[in-house]
Amino acid sequence: MELKILLPVGARPNFMKAAAIVRAIEARNAGGQDRLSYRLVHTGQHYDYALSGQILRDVNLPDPPINLGVGLLPSIRQIAEVMSQFSEVIERERPDVVMVVGDVNSTLACALATAKAYLDNGSQHMKLPRPYLIHVEAGLRSFDRSMPEEVNRVLTDAVSDLCYITEPSARRNLLAEDIDGQRVIAVGNTMVDTLLLSLDSARALSIPEALGLPYPHPRDMTTDEKHRRTNEPLRQQARFVDSYGVVTLHRASNVDCPDTLRDIMQALQEVAKELPLFFPVHPRTRQRLEELSLTDGCHVLDGWPHGLPFNAGLYLLAPRGYVEFLRLLIDARIVLTDSGGIQEESTILDIPCVTLRNNTERPITLEKGTNCLAGISREGILKAARKQLDRPKHAKRIPYWDGKAGERIVRTLLRRIPFLPQCSSEPFRRLKRYRPSGQKTIKSRKS
Repeated sequence: MELKILLPVGARPNFMKAAAIVRAIEARNAGGQDRLSYRLVHTGQHYDYALSGQILRDVNLPDPPINLGVGLLPSIRQIAEVMSQFSEVIERERPDVVMVVGDVNSTLACALATAKAYLDNGSQHMKLPRPYLIHVEAGLRSFDRSMPEEVNRVLTDAVSDLCYITEPSARRNLLAEDIDGQRVIAVGNTMVDTLLLSLDSARALSIPEALGLPYPHPRDMTTDEKHRRTNEPLRQQARFVDSYGVVTLHRASNVDCPDTLRDIMQALQEVAKELPLFFPVHPRTRQRLEELSLTDGCHVLDGWPHGLPFNAGLYLLAPRGYVEFLRLLIDARIVLTDSGGIQEESTILDIPCVTLRNNTERPITLEKGTNCLAGISREGILKAARKQLDRPKHAKRIPYWDGKAGERIVRTLLRRIPFLPQCSSEPFRRLKRYRPSGQKTIKSRKS
């Protein structure tokens, strides 16, 4: 049997997740077993090279042969444009399976285009069954419909034929939404697959290199500096361990509200008085910070450090590649973030995490990981940061987060697809409202 798979990617997290699936497909094909052919489709949702081009190299993904080039657009227009162009790709490629990952706009757009494939009266393939739709990282819920990603998750799951989940709460959520349990499969976390495989590459970098600070040219170095570069790299690395924190901030709910962004930056400046914080700034976030004059008091790295470790302060960096950012995470004492993926990565690396949100769709990082919810107020962030700085490292093992999620996806795909009726053949049933008793949220402290 041979299956043809389309694997659309659009935003930074998609690449890490897709990389694990691609590796598993290529490994199975190399073993001479049932062949799976795949084509990557880059929607172009992330248009910046540092946010997409470099990461392809970091995770060893080939350049996608199809690039929709959608670029930066308002959310509704972006979804509509991806839907329109991806529908044409389906018509042209005629895949057996479309596999979407994560919860970004491209995920929803490609899912809807697949669910409606060949239904248009103008389609030359109207009588063909549509491709099977598979959602990787299904069932995660924050129960906050004001989050664009939450809407993307709910709608994508509703039209998917198979839902691959990363944690037990996802199964409960999907069953509560009346999705057939036979369509829900626990496979693990593809993000973890890529992280574990990238650890050696990340550790090969020095911290200053991960920060984007090149070594001085030998002609500009003193004899002592040349000696230090040659003979003391390991000692320098050791002196960085637990000596700094990492910050990321990109969600519209945090970045686009001036009061919220101001509170968060004030809290970060307070934390940065105790230890240096390295903040790779998303281009959109940097624009908002500059518009609101919130970069005052922040530091810019402009040379190789001679005093180790760095002095306390909030350091603004250009966006880092995946391996560079992973290197920073490995030895960090704390990470403050509004990213869902970094909540998972910090749990695997056993790094205390402060989530700058009122809720999370990844409750397992609270229950068994190193994560805590801080909310978005200055006081809440400071309280959570101080608590996390004092906590011992004690992350528990999470089932299936073992680096084999990609293998499970490929194996179950071949077993299930030949015998799986598409969800469109089933009657729709009334969805039930559901919130697990263990789901934790923080009420917004803002009026």
